Amino acid sequence: MAKIGPVLRFLGAGPIVMALIISVLSLVGCSEPPIPPEVDLAVSQDQNLWKTGVPRFAPREYEEYAATLRAGQELLTTERSKFIWFQDYDPVARFFSDVIAQGEQVRTAAMTARARETTDLSLQIIKIADRLRILRNLADDVRDRKLSTRGMARAETLLDEARGHVKNGDWTKARRVIGEASLNVDSAVRATRQMVARFGDAQQISHWRALVAGAVQRSRSSGGYLVVVNKLDRELTLYKSGQQVKTYPAGMGINYLADKLYSGDRATPEGEYRIIRKLPASKFYKALLINYPNEEDQRRFAQAKHRGEISKRTQIGGLIEIHGGGTAGLTNGCVALDDRHMLELYNTVEVGTPVVIVGTMSATNALCSTLDSLCNAN
Repeated sequence: MAKIGPVLRFLGAGPIVMALIISVLSLVGCSEPPIPPEVDLAVSQDQNLWKTGVPRFAPREYEEYAATLRAGQELLTTERSKFIWFQDYDPVARFFSDVIAQGEQVRTAAMTARARETTDLSLQIIKIADRLRILRNLADDVRDRKLSTRGMARAETLLDEARGHVKNGDWTKARRVIGEASLNVDSAVRATRQMVARFGDAQQISHWRALVAGAVQRSRSSGGYLVVVNKLDRELTLYKSGQQVKTYPAGMGINYLADKLYSGDRATPEGEYRIIRKLPASKFYKALLINYPNEEDQRRFAQAKHRGEISKRTQIGGLIEIHGGGTAGLTNGCVALDDRHMLELYNTVEVGTPVVIVGTMSATNALCSTLDSLCNAN
């Protein structure tokens, strides 16, 4: 106030005018008007948007909001640069109110995008987990331990990691891990299909059918008994005079999806055999010893050795039986029945009864159909 008098005199104001102006200024005061509270609210809102990851979930909307906020800050700076008598913060307050409203719209857009992304990634995880579950169930169903691959275990680990990334909102890492998990499942499916390809091979299935058809015809002609083992269905069927008499659930070798080639491979052999001995008291209740290896088995074994597929010291093996002991476990290559079924079969057949063991009789078997569905699901 002390400097206002000289200024007014310089401007030519008279004593009365000067007194009047000084009185008005004394009433109004010379302090700067307060900054509108909307400014601090907008700044606080922006900080909260950053903390909740809004720029990641709605980058375009947030950039527009940030540009508006910067414009508001420039407006505030311009207004504050004015002489305090001419400062008017009402437009600033209205502008920052609009900024706050825009920020809430951006928050809503980000939460919507986050929910959509979470749903999409979660569905991808569920899809891969379902394929993995089907593959696991397939391995359990066929009871072949070789189908449980390292790729499947790795995929399960990756899916757990992906769920954590989705929960934390780290979409980039989640997508990368989900992609890697999917590749591991794909690899496991391909490896499994390659391992069991012959169960979907028309020529191989035609060969198995021919073996059974020929044996059934001979049974019909001779009026004798015939034992047919279907490895994939895990069934043993007894024929009499070419007609089915009874079918029993059967257990197989640990590696039963493969055709037996040598001693210790734990595979159940395939081909035409016959019962060469009845054992009334074996390690597994009663047993029927078959003539593995036959001439065809010996030929295949010799060829595999010649090609270097197996060691020269490897033996062809033997002692393949149809025995009791139950179907729940896995054998070292034999065919196992529950004891009561084994007793029925043992009391029915005689030494010399033909035994035909095949992989499957159907090209549309569940194993191949399931693997086809897993491939198509990707």
